[in-house]
Amino acid sequence: MSRWTGNHLVRAAALAAACLCGYTATGHNAAAQSFSRDEPITVRMDGPPAERAAASAALLAKARRKPHIRVTVGVRMNLEHEDRLSAAQARAQADAQRRLEDGVLRRAFGARIPDRVVRYPGFIPFVTLNVGAREVERLLSDPAVSSIEEPVAAIRGSTSALTSAALLIKALGVWTQGFRGSGWHMAILDTGVAPAHPALSGKVAAQACYSTHDPADSKSSLCPGHLQEVIERDSANASKYCRIQGCEHGTGVAHIATAVAPHAKIIAMQVHTKVADHLQCVAAGLTETPCVIAYSDDIRLALFRVYTLRFLRIAAVNLSIHARAFRAHCDSWVPSVTSAVNKVHQAEIAVVSISGNDGRDGVNSWPGCISNVISVGGTVTTAELDRAWSGSNLSPLTDLMAPGFDLIVAKSPSGTVVTNGTSFAAPHVSGAFALMKGMRANRPVGATTAPPKISEILAALECTGKPVTRAGVTKPRIDLFAAHDFLTKVNRANLWDVSNAIVPESASSTSLTVKRSCAAALQTVYVSTAESENSSNQGDFVTIPKTAITFAPGVLSRPVKVTVNPDTTDEGDETFALIVQKNASDPVTTYLAKGTFTIVDDDSPPPETWTMAGAIVNENAGVANIAISRPGLLPAQTVFLNATTCGYANVGDFTPPDPSVAFASGQTETTVPISIGDDLIHEETEVFCLELRDAGSTLLASGSFMIFDNDPAD
Repeated sequence: MSRWTGNHLVRAAALAAACLCGYTATGHNAAAQSFSRDEPITVRMDGPPAERAAASAALLAKARRKPHIRVTVGVRMNLEHEDRLSAAQARAQADAQRRLEDGVLRRAFGARIPDRVVRYPGFIPFVTLNVGAREVERLLSDPAVSSIEEPVAAIRGSTSALTSAALLIKALGVWTQGFRGSGWHMAILDTGVAPAHPALSGKVAAQACYSTHDPADSKSSLCPGHLQEVIERDSANASKYCRIQGCEHGTGVAHIATAVAPHAKIIAMQVHTKVADHLQCVAAGLTETPCVIAYSDDIRLALFRVYTLRFLRIAAVNLSIHARAFRAHCDSWVPSVTSAVNKVHQAEIAVVSISGNDGRDGVNSWPGCISNVISVGGTVTTAELDRAWSGSNLSPLTDLMAPGFDLIVAKSPSGTVVTNGTSFAAPHVSGAFALMKGMRANRPVGATTAPPKISEILAALECTGKPVTRAGVTKPRIDLFAAHDFLTKVNRANLWDVSNAIVPESASSTSLTVKRSCAAALQTVYVSTAESENSSNQGDFVTIPKTAITFAPGVLSRPVKVTVNPDTTDEGDETFALIVQKNASDPVTTYLAKGTFTIVDDDSPPPETWTMAGAIVNENAGVANIAISRPGLLPAQTVFLNATTCGYANVGDFTPPDPSVAFASGQTETTVPISIGDDLIHEETEVFCLELRDAGSTLLASGSFMIFDNDPAD
């Protein structure tokens, strides 16, 4: 091929694995799906029953046809980010993960756990190994297993041009401000690089290689010595170990990234495998044989390595590869890779991939369709022109655009090549992250001075890029100088905002305004109401479940109506929340912005009343104290207390009090003592009734007091 088409990394196995989740994504009936004989399969234990049954049957049938199959098994465990744990807690978590994984393996294999098991301690709860039909049956029935997936194959994409493209995205303006990526790294997961190429000389800081070796299946490792995992200097040297068509790809990708961020360093990782079987190459979308294909097993291991190297200040991971295309987020397609991406994202390392090179509208290729991956489409960009490249996929899932047509890039082992493809649009964005991580975001006084977060850099790039539209979808082509000003000079720490509202309970509704800081593109977010810590919605308003609201290009705000239900109950004011989220599946604790609305109670309190507390005393107590209280804020007042017998009682056993009880202005409580007379007569318990009346004889309160006899019986 004289020009790369940008599609060379994940397609062969992806075509198969995508079938399972792809039906769900496009709305087909999962029960009706079928699997080709050799396509990779993913079984999601918590997926729809019909989908799970079909995938399980297909996986078991494949296992029965072969001596063994390679699978990655997910176990049910939530891993806390190690940076949030103490050393002792991290060790305890790793031990618990190991015990859980060992339990799954022992139930599948018996007492002896296989030797060649790939684990990801503290990173993601998955194990990778070879299994036979018997082990597959046991894994499918194990309640601790969350998923079983075969390796997905992906193919490389393409590259983007250098000096000219860097100028078109206005990187030069950022360089003049002193930002060239110093102190930051970019991990390039690709076909390796030619470290001696003049374009990369002195810029490769570390290398690693992850490549599948299975001669029986026509797969040969491209690592030194045909090993499947090598972490050492020169292990990703494409000039030495990857010398067939397609191996030049990673050098071109790295060249673009360093052309944008010239002082940043490269961490080169070879994640491809040499495949000598023509049918496998064709299935992956490649015309040459032998070909190079990247498998999800190797991509996952490389992401694990990136995570362990996070102390090196890695700004971005570049994955210029693609496989099956999806119309919606594809997080469930290869769950182990999604988990790895999420863990790297949590470490504030941007994962950048491509929209794909199928020239289709409304779809995005894996892994660019994963929620936490920044997906980049390609443009035809010149001084006079900026439009979507015809070979680029473009959909609402695409995040950013960058030059991807007619670019001159370095190739391995030497020289340059003119190429097209979203593979080379993506490293423009990876380079942008390396540049912008060195900037100081303009934040409110007292806020952290840590490097800008992924969300802050992405907001700056999205809100300042030049709009590029095709088939009704508008996405921003990055402008680094404008993004620099947005990030450092404008207080844009919160791209999204929600107004607060205070509404009386008697009102029928209130309106909160959802606002965004820029209106570059069509954008859909999800709003919902939530209870606060101190308020519970007991019918006070109509709950809004997660509801999509769409902002058209140019629209900065949208109102959201909350219906209020009035009542007559006297209660305190209650405050509730309206949250804005990026994805419908996000938990309530993950949101873009949150506003509050307070429902002010306007019901009259119940009328306050007079009260009188009775007393129970022994005959020899001497006195019974009667507590009387009245509502507050009343003027001075005299009321009248009367004591009478109730049932058996001897009036002579107590001395009636002065009937007049005086309250000063504002006084609310007083005590009236009633003298009790002691005698030597054995008698029953006596009950006396009390009545409190005002000057007009209106009864204010009533009560009683009891006298217990303490004399012996005759």
